[in-house]
Amino acid sequence: MQIFHDSIDGPRSQSQVLGIVLYAVLALISIWATGESLSLTFEFPVWISYAVAVGILGLMAALMNIIKRSFEERNLAPLVICFLVFLIVWFISLGTNTHNFYLKGSLKDIQEKELKSIQTELEGIRTESESLINTAATDLRFKISAAINNYKKEVTNEKNPGHGHKADSLKLMVEKLLPGAQFTIPTGSQWYNSSSNRIKLAELMGGQMTKTMNDKVNSLLVKKDDIDKLLSEKDFEVYNQDIANHLSSFFDKSITENRTLVSKSWQFYNVLVDQVKNILSGNVIPKDQIQIRNKDIPETPGSISLEHISNTNRYVSSKRGFASSEFLFAFLLALGVDLGAFAIFYFMVLKNDE
Repeated sequence: MQIFHDSIDGPRSQSQVLGIVLYAVLALISIWATGESLSLTFEFPVWISYAVAVGILGLMAALMNIIKRSFEERNLAPLVICFLVFLIVWFISLGTNTHNFYLKGSLKDIQEKELKSIQTELEGIRTESESLINTAATDLRFKISAAINNYKKEVTNEKNPGHGHKADSLKLMVEKLLPGAQFTIPTGSQWYNSSSNRIKLAELMGGQMTKTMNDKVNSLLVKKDDIDKLLSEKDFEVYNQDIANHLSSFFDKSITENRTLVSKSWQFYNVLVDQVKNILSGNVIPKDQIQIRNKDIPETPGSISLEHISNTNRYVSSKRGFASSEFLFAFLLALGVDLGAFAIFYFMVLKNDE
């Protein structure tokens, strides 16, 4: 701190020495917090991150010294310029400190919640898939059966006997519900010359339509076996067991170990969801209508996205309750460290004892 002390002022007072000690403690905390945040956000080598942090702190100290002298000398221009620059640099310091304090205080809790969430999602993916298949099969059967019945009623309608335009349009509707299917109307006038024959025609055509519908529904139900096969091939149970074992001794695990498993589990879940959707998608269930993924499960886990300072506000804003209060505490802690350091430096270290 010799650069902030003129030798002609004599030796430092006890107040200044104490101020230097207290400022050094708070400065080290700020350097550590800023360095860690920068290292995570920009993936700098640690020594570069800490060098930048020292530079930020040194710049703020120099600016405070200039601000104090400009104020005492009533020199307005450097006072205003340095004060504005100081606010900008302080904003960076306050942001990185808050970011690091929040991570250090909350990260492990966030990782635990994410592992529990992904475990629940993995356990439920089979159930969700089967439920979707059953619902689609039921809906498909209901829609096609209704269309077949409408067609049969029109063919046997005594007020409009024969196979006219309306019957043709109803047959086309059934074919659209069964993509690729085409039902050929038998030739010969004998099918239309009596009510009993028209009923036979309706039953014949309805039978073909019903058989095609059953084949389509059964091909959808077979997808359950395809999903079971996929889950067994993709080490589904292994991942589930790994997460369960990890959670059973979670607080003995390091943040790095937690991060590794969270990342691996999330990647596995993302790939698995896409593969399940590929199995389920087709003419019956359009891929964009398959809702297997929980909307509360993002593509990237929050504990990893939080490593970048720019994602902090978005993450905290999406949460409620405890997450917000933890962030507020981290912000107040960072604010206290910075304001304490500023006050000590300005009023104790830079103090000129008369």
